[in-house]
Amino acid sequence: MSSLSAIDLRNVIHSEAKDLQNMAHAYPSSQAPRDEGKRLKSMAVMLG
Repeated sequence: MSSLSAIDLRNVIHSEAKDLQNMAHAYPSSQAPRDEGKRLKSMAVMLG
């Protein structure tokens, strides 16, 4: 397993969050993508 730098990790989290946002728009009745997106965003904030 290769090690990710903080910047790489942040980029991965941001792209994941974007995917989740798209899912949240596609499935407005589902709360899961939205909750997961919030969790990812808070992780990204912690990383700086």
